[in-house]
Amino acid sequence: MTEGEAQKQPKNANDPKFERWILGDAWDGFWRNFPVVVLAVLAMGLVGVVSLNDQVNQAKMVHTVSVNGFYLKVESSKDAVSFFAGFGYIFVSSILVYTMHSTLLDKRTCWAAFNKEQRNKVTTFLKRVSVMVLTYLVISWILQQVFWQIAVENGAGAENSFGAIIFALVSVPSLLALSIFGFLIISWPGSVFLNGDQSLKRAIARGKKTFWFVIGKSLMVIPALLPLQFIMMAVLLPMMNSLFLDGSGVPKTEFEGFSFGALVPFSLLSSIYFAVAFCIAGVIVSRALLVGEARLGSTKVTSETTENLAVK
Repeated sequence: MTEGEAQKQPKNANDPKFERWILGDAWDGFWRNFPVVVLAVLAMGLVGVVSLNDQVNQAKMVHTVSVNGFYLKVESSKDAVSFFAGFGYIFVSSILVYTMHSTLLDKRTCWAAFNKEQRNKVTTFLKRVSVMVLTYLVISWILQQVFWQIAVENGAGAENSFGAIIFALVSVPSLLALSIFGFLIISWPGSVFLNGDQSLKRAIARGKKTFWFVIGKSLMVIPALLPLQFIMMAVLLPMMNSLFLDGSGVPKTEFEGFSFGALVPFSLLSSIYFAVAFCIAGVIVSRALLVGEARLGSTKVTSETTENLAVK
């Protein structure tokens, strides 16, 4: 190949070629890891039921008791349950994404992805996810305090829009920057399946090469999920009406007739949708990992792992 011919090649000519669309790999990964998916759905459903039940009980208490000290206890309970619910969702979703990574990048499905030989990968993956989440929470909390202080100092309120404008001008770019950084390092946990550099610096370098790849593929998948969303909403809306409205269509004020059992199907159906979404996310990030390495010139990693994406 002459120098002129090489210059005519597309910018991303070295990108790995994938035999199937993202949803095809996600579908196969979903069924190949079905026992893990079922456990994940049950776990998320349980967390959802506990969280929703706690919110309903708090609403009942607030409507029946008007003691200030009692309100403080309710808020404390709400914060604790929200924390453990958030931790549960993050842990379960991380396991699902890890399983998809293992299926696509390591040819290990279901329980084989968690055997003794893979234990180091599992723990490293979860540690990296934990670092990312904790960093996000800490930065978000700091930004929240800064935004609140700015709003208070500028008198943000109904009678003073200047403070609200300042708040928006500061908060929106900051949150956008935080989201962009999250997309840049999104392949860091999955790099445990690479034989090469697994550092955070390398992940950021990959993220710079695949930022629009991840955004574009995610946006392309959303329309394909609309039928599932419509089906889920058709099932969930009647449940929501029975939970929050009385027989005449008036919102319940005292939450009378609210039962713990009524929350179970609502939470389980929501968990199924999120399980599917996380399986798809695992495929997108797996491909971003390979594409990023290819664009960085790591042909060794690409040649060894691209074949695994054609799940038979």
